[in-house]
Amino acid sequence: GKRKGKIMKKTLIALALLLSAMAGSAQVDKIQRGLELYGEAIEPSNNLLDDKRERLLQEAIACLEGSRRKELAEAMAKMIYIKANKNETDSARCYINKAKALARDLQLPDVELEVLQREFRLARMTERWTECQRIALSLDSFANACSSPKAKVEVMKFKAMMAKDDNRMAVAEKFLLHALELSDNIDDKATAEYMKSDILYDLYSLCYNQKRYKDALEYYQKSNDILLKYDNSIDADKMAYMHFEYLLLYKDMDDKQKYLQYADSLLSLIPDIQTDDAREIARGGALLAFLQAGEYERALSLMQHEVPETGQAAFPDGVSDNDILFALECLTKLGRTDEARMMTKRLKSLIDSQYAAPSMKRANFLYQLACFEVRSGETDKGTQHASESIEQSISLVKSQLRALTSDKRKAFWQPFSRNLFEAPLFAREAGHTCDDFTRTAYEALLFSKGLLLASERSVAEVIADEGSAEDKALYEQLMRSSATLQAVLASETPDMDKVTSAYREFTEADNRLAARCAAYAAIDGFTNTRLDDVQKALKPNDVLVDMTDFKPKTGGHHYAAFIITRDSQYPLLLPICTQEAMDSVEAGANHIPNLLYQGRHAETLARVTTKALLPYLNEKGTVYFVPSGAFHQLSIEALPAPDGTLLGDRYDIVRLSSARELCQAPKEQGKTMTAALYGGLNYDMNAEEMALESQRHKLPPMLAARNGDITALGAFGPLPQTGDEVHAIAGILEGKAKTTVYEGNNGSEESFLELDGRAPSIIHMATHGFFFYPKEAKEVASLAGYEEAMDLSGLVMSGGNAGVTGKELYSGTLCGLLTASDIACLDLRGTRLACLSACDTGRGETKPEGVYGLQRALKKAGVGSILMSLWEADDTSTALFMKEFYKAYAANGWDAREAFKLARTAVRRQYSSPYFWAGFVLLD
Repeated sequence: GKRKGKIMKKTLIALALLLSAMAGSAQVDKIQRGLELYGEAIEPSNNLLDDKRERLLQEAIACLEGSRRKELAEAMAKMIYIKANKNETDSARCYINKAKALARDLQLPDVELEVLQREFRLARMTERWTECQRIALSLDSFANACSSPKAKVEVMKFKAMMAKDDNRMAVAEKFLLHALELSDNIDDKATAEYMKSDILYDLYSLCYNQKRYKDALEYYQKSNDILLKYDNSIDADKMAYMHFEYLLLYKDMDDKQKYLQYADSLLSLIPDIQTDDAREIARGGALLAFLQAGEYERALSLMQHEVPETGQAAFPDGVSDNDILFALECLTKLGRTDEARMMTKRLKSLIDSQYAAPSMKRANFLYQLACFEVRSGETDKGTQHASESIEQSISLVKSQLRALTSDKRKAFWQPFSRNLFEAPLFAREAGHTCDDFTRTAYEALLFSKGLLLASERSVAEVIADEGSAEDKALYEQLMRSSATLQAVLASETPDMDKVTSAYREFTEADNRLAARCAAYAAIDGFTNTRLDDVQKALKPNDVLVDMTDFKPKTGGHHYAAFIITRDSQYPLLLPICTQEAMDSVEAGANHIPNLLYQGRHAETLARVTTKALLPYLNEKGTVYFVPSGAFHQLSIEALPAPDGTLLGDRYDIVRLSSARELCQAPKEQGKTMTAALYGGLNYDMNAEEMALESQRHKLPPMLAARNGDITALGAFGPLPQTGDEVHAIAGILEGKAKTTVYEGNNGSEESFLELDGRAPSIIHMATHGFFFYPKEAKEVASLAGYEEAMDLSGLVMSGGNAGVTGKELYSGTLCGLLTASDIACLDLRGTRLACLSACDTGRGETKPEGVYGLQRALKKAGVGSILMSLWEADDTSTALFMKEFYKAYAANGWDAREAFKLARTAVRRQYSSPYFWAGFVLLD
């Protein structure tokens, strides 16, 4: 019995060993099968669709499950991307958790980084902003803890992508340049060079998007030089992609010879290309070049097959949306109207099948379809589709705006803005001048003008009035970190740790604030203003002239105006002039602004810019004028009327930054008017004086000090009349307003910033104004490196010459150059009037949105009316103008418009030349 038991035991052990061996062999086979499936899924030459790739990866994961294999972690990381694209977010998160744990367990930093990146993209896609911030911090921690130079480079590249998505191009560029430096630490030479090539390509793409084509070309050439040196497998497919990028660059650089050369090169590559994607790239690039060069027949020959019995163009059933757009462009240019009409039907069918739901793509395609329909004579259809595009664009922007951060609002708005700003152009080309579509086009313009400004102002006002203590702290953090970030970026050799820290702080505050603000009902109330609201705000004899400008495909830069009255059924769209005609008048006056308003130059300028408007203006009411483009810099009030008087004498002209201002409730007048008057400033304070003055004031916590020496630009000279000017104004206001005079050393930058939240009724600035272009700003160290107009325009305060003499300042002391960006951070809603008695205070960078400069800053801060100058102001005549203005202002119940007219008349009596008075304008 014992022996029998031992035999049985040995038999069972042998059987167990056999079964174990068999299981081990099966497991090995299973893992081998998983590796084969994974290899098939990631092989680029297989050119797999996502569904097929997903099935292969799922099978590979099932085979590899339980094994501690790098390929299993990699397969899971790739499944995250596929599941996220299919909006299967729960499944994607499941793979994230598994892949992250396995990558950490196996110490695979490259895989862990890939998972973190995909986790961030998923969180951003699903608008989980708190999660985004957590993952961003994880990426920073990962980069700090990781010893792999390659991983550190990848983190920096990913940060650049994040910044680019947020429309922070300067931040993205700094991250990429730092990644380029870090790549030198990678031991493997080939890996380092390939990574450099990728970074240089990203820099090329960044510069290309900013239209910095020269820089883009330089980066792209460097990237390709590396590839050609290290990659021995560059075939026709890769060359097609490479030459396509060159073609785009030379097209935008307007080098016809070069881009046609690359078009021919792409065509010659087609026979040797292996993949469909590369073949389409080559063909598409050639099509683009031929269209750009006007070779429409040659372009059509790439897309069509001739049908002998009809002679018409026939296109395959699977033709893409881009091919249809190309074909439509060619057919309409060649006058083949019937074929173009057939093609518009195909485009509409494709839009309805592929882009049925409301989206940016559907809105853009509908707009392009509408343009082609008008060109092929189908005006009614075109108008219908343009209306749908406009209405859908406005609806999409309104639905998303409240949930977006400040940076994302800009990025989100950009694709929609073109169609909405071009609505008047479409109306003109479709022959609409005063009908239902003209109403639609005007409401598109009304919605778009100053949209971002109104959005920024609305957020600031809602937080100030209704926000919790946490909201207000977040807003202060956002403003402070934004200023700090800009200051760090402006450094010639920025500290990347500081850039990363400031950007992280900014995005954290921006995301959290956006999430909290979405709950406030009033945050986007300004978007509800419609034409009917504007008309109700007009009195019976009032006229609204709302300017617009656009660039037709036929060439030139055109201006038009919407004419609106209280009782008009539709807005009237009226052609005004071209930019070229205005430039011609300016050239005749030797580009000297004030000469434009004298003699024959004034008559010619009036004929070009206002002749078309005159029949529609009413002397019995108010003419509300909303400028656009170059009209922002036009003193329309100083132009002559046909009877020899000035338009400003004949009509009651009121300038508005947006027609929405008509619908704003008037600022309440407090029981006591107050005024802060700056003049007679000492621009030559020493460092000790500036430090003592600085210590007297408490700055808003949101503003960062911008310290630093300033290289010589030419010192700001004294303005001796400005001291007399502010004392005279103080005398005029005595007994009517409580005034504080800031003069000598007291008119510091700090003193102005301290007005935040306790703004006086009147702010009067009798000092130098400045506006620099980025190249000019390089001569001013405190502004050198800044690129945005809001950072390069402003006012010179006491001690401002510390900036031009290179004087060192004590820590915490501001340099005396008050920028528009700083003003925009303030709460000046208590100010009824800001009077900028300084040179060039009306200047700035003109965009469809408006003028980026001091006027935008003051409007953002909540100021009611702005009195400013369009050109260099004469000290003596300006002092006279201001004294006369305040006499009338204090005597007539604080009516700034009436006071402005009376002051201009008084100065004209003493100084006939428009140089002394025509440059002043009043903006509501």
